[in-house]
Amino acid sequence: MMVGSHKPQSGHVCATLALLATLILISACGQPEPPRVMPTIAPFFVPVTSSATMRVPTRTRLVIPTPMPRPTRAPLATTAIEGRDMLDAKLRAVSVYSDTLATGWRLINSDDVRVDPRSAAAAQTGKHSIAVTTRRSFGDVLFAVQRNAPTVYSRDEIVGFRFQLYSGEDAIGYGELIVSVLGSNDVPYYVQGDESVAYTGRVVEETPTFPETRLYFLDINDIIPPRTWIEIYYDIDAQGSPDYKYITALRIRNDDVYRGTFYIDDVEILYKRDD
Repeated sequence: MMVGSHKPQSGHVCATLALLATLILISACGQPEPPRVMPTIAPFFVPVTSSATMRVPTRTRLVIPTPMPRPTRAPLATTAIEGRDMLDAKLRAVSVYSDTLATGWRLINSDDVRVDPRSAAAAQTGKHSIAVTTRRSFGDVLFAVQRNAPTVYSRDEIVGFRFQLYSGEDAIGYGELIVSVLGSNDVPYYVQGDESVAYTGRVVEETPTFPETRLYFLDINDIIPPRTWIEIYYDIDAQGSPDYKYITALRIRNDDVYRGTFYIDDVEILYKRDD
């Protein structure tokens, strides 16, 4: 038997073991670790030079609705007017028209209106009223003091007028009728074109001498519905009238919009009570 025959086998084993160790080492170190991705906070901290665009929310505009004007009160029927008893306690009413004209008064109308002084179509009291049918803009109907009237209506004794207004088949806007009280410093009756009253201190020369007051300045702050009676109270002092000696007429005029027929009844001139 040969002893040296075992040496080549031992070397072979050693080489094999070395090869296996090398392979194990390579397999453990050969797979590189993937790079870590660092989180960013770019959405909040974007450099000025960055091309990124930030969306900044805009402030929403608050839309406030425009307040709508509201009437102080709707027109009331005569039977529902507040303070009527108190008013009557302070004033003395004298009839100008109730079914017929009182002595010393006459009706005058312009060609722009047609007047029926004894209309049976509507009446607040009695059987008749005055029907006024408008034809054109700014038509007038006047309750005028006659030349031979038995009564002199002194301005310092008179508070104003009161009358009943009926809308008829059509509504009346609160600016469509205009009321005025006329006067004179010369004579105690109505004369067309009387220029004896001057409005001293007036700035605009074209301003009417006697105030032309629309219904909305007489506490009628809403449309008068069809077929409705209301009471109109005209306080002369409250309208800023000029100074003069005599009351000569009550004038009612339609504006440039209203076309229709309205009715007037129970017209009264109002005195201050002496007691």
